[in-house]
Amino acid sequence: MSHAPMKGRLGAAMVMVSTASLAAHAGGTNSWLMPVSGSWNDGTNWSTGLAPDSDDQAEIGLLGAYTVTTTSNAAALSLNITNSDAVLIIDNSRVFDLFGDLSNEGLINVNPTGGGFATQFDFESDATITGSGEIRLGSADVRARLRSGSGFSVTQSAGHTIAGYGQIEAGLINDGLVSADVPNQSIVLTLDQKVNNATMQAVNAGVLNFGPFTLDQGAGGELVADGTDSLLNFSGTSVTGGTIRAINGGRADVNNATFDAVTLEGTHQLLNSRTLAVFNSITNNGILTINPSGGGFATQLDFENSGAFNGAGSVRLASVSVRARLRSAVGATMTNSADHSILGYGQIEAALINDGLVSADVSGQELLLTAENKSNNATMQAVNAGILDFGLFTLNQSGPGLVAADGDQSRIDLNSTTIVGGTVQTSNGATVEIQTATLDAVQSQSDMNVLNGNTLSVRNGLVNNGTIVVNSIGGGFVTQISWLSDDPITGDGSIVLNSSDVRARLLLNGATRAELGSGQHLSGIGLIQAPLLHHGTIAPGLGVGTMFASSPVEFSDSSVFEAEVSGSGADLLDSSSTVQLDGTLEVVFVDGFTPAGFWARTIIEGSGITEKFDAVVVPAPAPGLVTRVLNTGSAVIVGQTCPSDTNLDGALNFFDVSAFLNAFQAMDPIADLTGDGQFNFFDVSAFLNNFGSGCGL
Repeated sequence: MSHAPMKGRLGAAMVMVSTASLAAHAGGTNSWLMPVSGSWNDGTNWSTGLAPDSDDQAEIGLLGAYTVTTTSNAAALSLNITNSDAVLIIDNSRVFDLFGDLSNEGLINVNPTGGGFATQFDFESDATITGSGEIRLGSADVRARLRSGSGFSVTQSAGHTIAGYGQIEAGLINDGLVSADVPNQSIVLTLDQKVNNATMQAVNAGVLNFGPFTLDQGAGGELVADGTDSLLNFSGTSVTGGTIRAINGGRADVNNATFDAVTLEGTHQLLNSRTLAVFNSITNNGILTINPSGGGFATQLDFENSGAFNGAGSVRLASVSVRARLRSAVGATMTNSADHSILGYGQIEAALINDGLVSADVSGQELLLTAENKSNNATMQAVNAGILDFGLFTLNQSGPGLVAADGDQSRIDLNSTTIVGGTVQTSNGATVEIQTATLDAVQSQSDMNVLNGNTLSVRNGLVNNGTIVVNSIGGGFVTQISWLSDDPITGDGSIVLNSSDVRARLLLNGATRAELGSGQHLSGIGLIQAPLLHHGTIAPGLGVGTMFASSPVEFSDSSVFEAEVSGSGADLLDSSSTVQLDGTLEVVFVDGFTPAGFWARTIIEGSGITEKFDAVVVPAPAPGLVTRVLNTGSAVIVGQTCPSDTNLDGALNFFDVSAFLNAFQAMDPIADLTGDGQFNFFDVSAFLNNFGSGCGL
């Protein structure tokens, strides 16, 4: 008869069959004779009078509890164990070669004594394992192993189990159960490719080790670590499809692996200096931690083609910089789906589309987003004093998205970043620190600091409902807000120029003018170096102080110029260019200033000051005095004085007469001393009476 091909590794270990034996039982059934224990290799225990060999269909079926032990190497064409109480032991250092199928209702024990020599159960052709029995591996590594010949595969059918600890090198198709169930011991699956359509598990603190091979779980297989210290360990493994579940204190560790369309549940770890490559998305309903030990080597999860983190789980980055990072291949995108979270600290270099949550949530640690452009359609945040750092890319938030920081010392850092659309928001003491950024059609509900020596550029408008401090430490380098287009900064926020001259300035870069909306409050001691149309409030100084301008400043009907006046000085807008007045002048007394007599302060200086304020709001003057605002063409002076002190210099002389007559002729309200809206003899009479009395000045 023809025989199935044998592996070259059998060599001299092949069972030699005599011509007489072949004639006696070639291809027939050879059955165990008595329900008592004995040696497989003793021919008197078998129905043919010879131990089975590669031509025999060996059968162990007699009822009773007994053990058949291989005392030397053994073989069979097929093996049928129908007695559930029967035990077949493949003893230490022995090889059992099977050239066909196995039907097993009993127990096959491979090296149960844990002896120190290689012991193996070898399938020498394509084979199927059926029955409800068990193959139990009983020693570490090659001392208890299951193998298949080159190019052959072994199918374990539903209901059958391979368990214990040892090594499975076979090309295995598992429709039953593979179980590493010995505490602190491993079943190692390695070498040939395998298919899992059912369950492979680690229980009772056992370890299931997957080596450098491909495991296909396309028919819905699952890998399970169930129970405290039970472990799945992937070392160079490629897993396609199915589920990896680590529950009830069990864990799955990745020492380099490829996951293709895999579902994760429970607790998973990508260990220090290792790489997990992902194809065709992950459904993650558990927690996957990148570099949980915080080790010092690059550790990464890489999307090798476009895909998503689906599911309701989280990926936690757990070490700084490249030691815990997410990446995507060139041209590929990584999507963080709606219910999924990316947490912790480390680095996201991937071309990320965020529809879920990205959260820097570790105190004092930084989650850096860098390299590839990203889209945020949901929330990216810093909480618990964590730092969300954006560097060297464009973040598109047209989704719209939210970048937020909540809590004292929680922070968003923008470092050479462009944000397009969406909202940036801080609360409860959190801040945004800008080390050069462009905000393009963004809404800000945040406290922003433009750091010393850096630039905040604005394109297509900015809605500022927070506070922007330019040069927050008052440092010595050029620091600025720059308009890239003519669109205004609107909203109900404030801008503080916190250092002098160019160290805190407003600038143009491609726009023709800067514009601030009616709700904006501009204060500080810096420089307006851009032509400015201002609809809101300008309040020079930090306290009483001077703001500078080297370009035209134009106030609108809605604008307010707020001047604080103290006993020794007043706020000043000091311009080397032109100023066009409009809107409202609002004077505020500070530092205990409560004038009882004459006072006057210069609040605006310029090369050419035109127009006037529509309204003036000043605390009521002392009895007999009036509030006067004087525009000399190069200065705006406000004060309270005698009605006849027309030029607001605190003295009555010819210059006041001349100024009154000029104002009277021009029907300037300053000459309407009766306040009746008319310019006539009564105003002249009032002026002369006051002038003659000297007004007590």
